[in-house]
Amino acid sequence: MSVIIIYFSTNLLNNKKVKTDNIINLKQSDDSIISSKYTDKPFILSIDLEKQNKFNKNNRIYDSKAHSGKFSSLISGEDSYSIIMQIKAEEIGIENLNKVSLSAWLYAFPFEDILDAVYVFSIEDTNHNSIFWKGISIYGENFETNKWFKISGLHNLSDITVLPEYIIKFYIWNRNDTEILVDDFYIVFGKENERRGNSVLVDLNKTAFQHTSNFNYPPFKTCFFKKENINNLDSIFLINHNNELIGNIKPDDLIIIGNFKSNNSGMNSIITAKSGKKLELYYFNPNESRFKKLIIDTEDYPLDYFFNKKIVVGNFDENHFDEILIIDYSNKKATLNKIIITDINNSSVCLLKTIWKSTIGKISNTKIDDSNKYISGNFYGNNKYELLIINNKGNYEFLEFSENKWNQITSTINNQIDEWNSNKNNIEFITGKFLKNYKKDVLLGIWEEKINKKYNFSIYKFNYADKEFISHFPDTQKSIGLIIGLDTLKPSDKFLIGNFDNDYQEELLRYNRDWRFDLKKLELNDTTYHILENIDFAGYTKNYNPKYYEILKLYTGNFIHPNKSSILTIARNCKKNNFDGKKCDEYVNYQNLPNSIQIYSPDN
Repeated sequence: MSVIIIYFSTNLLNNKKVKTDNIINLKQSDDSIISSKYTDKPFILSIDLEKQNKFNKNNRIYDSKAHSGKFSSLISGEDSYSIIMQIKAEEIGIENLNKVSLSAWLYAFPFEDILDAVYVFSIEDTNHNSIFWKGISIYGENFETNKWFKISGLHNLSDITVLPEYIIKFYIWNRNDTEILVDDFYIVFGKENERRGNSVLVDLNKTAFQHTSNFNYPPFKTCFFKKENINNLDSIFLINHNNELIGNIKPDDLIIIGNFKSNNSGMNSIITAKSGKKLELYYFNPNESRFKKLIIDTEDYPLDYFFNKKIVVGNFDENHFDEILIIDYSNKKATLNKIIITDINNSSVCLLKTIWKSTIGKISNTKIDDSNKYISGNFYGNNKYELLIINNKGNYEFLEFSENKWNQITSTINNQIDEWNSNKNNIEFITGKFLKNYKKDVLLGIWEEKINKKYNFSIYKFNYADKEFISHFPDTQKSIGLIIGLDTLKPSDKFLIGNFDNDYQEELLRYNRDWRFDLKKLELNDTTYHILENIDFAGYTKNYNPKYYEILKLYTGNFIHPNKSSILTIARNCKKNNFDGKKCDEYVNYQNLPNSIQIYSPDN
């Protein structure tokens, strides 16, 4: 594929006359404007061509292929144009007209010569004289056809004077006889949004273009997760069926994911806890393509018992279903619990049954303490999970559950692992089958040194023969992984584990919201980690991309498919204008970016 991208502005192009029979006038009241109504800046236009009564001009709408939704704009023949969008400067706000970022998705049908198209942005006065004209050109031969690709760019408008009555236009100009489709125009005016949750002004990840990048340096390819149909009418309720509105799961609710339901074919269920209410279990019914709910009877546990506890999930007793270990730091006790579901009179009764209790403030030989780390994993590579307890000095006890008690596999007293020392490091652990050709869980540790404020990571595997955890990295690296590139793994990041491609190996997603949405797929190897691609969403209603929300909680599990993982998205905006991304006391439901809960799966 050979492509040349050019930014240009010439008198010849400025004087190019554009036919006016396919112009669409936009106003601030249009649904296509997704940001201006709930934040000061920037002003965002997002047009997906789905409103037929507005965009079907001179049969330029194409209904057989689209990047999102059903419709796109067909540009056929030399010197032809897409639908031309225009809006008055006063609708945007003069204060926002200092910068513009724009992108669109194009699709080229097979052609014999070259691809020659221009993404035009222009400003005209009331007499149609050109005040500003710039084009982003895409020009090349040997171009990959029959595939959507993104074109994007940025223009500085700070050196021109724009009056309120001036007209802003943007469109695609096809300069030869190639047939092209265009969809999903996205234009941002003004400075970057100060509020959290907004994506970058323009995504320069032109994934269909051939590019060469250094290891772990951008640009990265983009993988899209597509919205599943869970028949909840795009609402904040997981269940929206026959006037039943159930499952308004909020970002600060307690959420537990696991394989709890014995007749759900290996699919994961969602347990939620709200203050003053019983536990609820939600599972997806593929026959009805929607979620169902069960109330969990928690026997002797008080309603709010499960808050402020350490929850560890794993298949500890090898019965193919997960148990829930609840560790109560305040009262120095722990319980192992199983979900029991019984069908009685065509209805299901759900019980949280305790199968083990601590008696002397310990789990095996380790005292229950909030300075310990409690980690579950399938380190042996069978179907049974083990429990790893690491104290604040880096000593550990490794346990398995059998004969209704925790039994020690191995432990260290004087031989601690230094990087696991939480007195020195702020450390978090993640387990999963991350390594190629290794079908057991490994332990990924990510920490920040408390004194030097330096970030590091390690990978440990359990050596069954010697009954100890050993470093995956070579001795020359002193058990620490190399950090290459601009992205640094932090213990404050959220790491999502899932099998997104239906093989034995699990994939690792790193989710960071230090400033804006940043979700990447990583691969671990013998020395470091490799950033494979950015993760974005597709198939959402209108412009409701989950990454636009100020608060976005993500959870992974086999919610829809028994052998492929998906992402549960809980999306909210905060009513507080200067929300700092931490605690939100009250959510707000914007008309043009409504709160939602959805499931997204890899589009493969």
